[in-house]
Amino acid sequence: MVILDEVQDTIEEEMDIRVYSPRMKVEIIIELSERASQTAVGAVLGALPPEKHRELFRSAEQGDLALQIFLDTELPRHRELVHQTVREEVERFKKLSKTTY
Repeated sequence: MVILDEVQDTIEEEMDIRVYSPRMKVEIIIELSERASQTAVGAVLGALPPEKHRELFRSAEQGDLALQIFLDTELPRHRELVHQTVREEVERFKKLSKTTY
C-alpha cells in the first residue's frame, strides 16, 4: 500500500536502527509501522474533506496506482503529511525507548 511504503521508508530514514540487534530491528519496524500507519491514515483523512473519504476508500480498494492518483490529485501534499506524522511517531518512540531500554 502506498501509505505503508511511505511510512516504512520514513521510519528507516529517521531511526538509526543499525545499533539494534536484528530481532529488535524487526520489532521496532513492526511496532512503529503499525502505529505510524494508523496515525498517517488518520492525518490523510483529517486533511481531506469528509465528502472525499468514500472516494479515498474506493481508490484504495482498486489498488496502489488508483490510490496514488487519487492522493496526488486530491491531496498533493500527502507525502509531506505522512512523513511529518511518521517523524512525530518516531520521536515519541525514541523518547519512550530512552526510558524503557
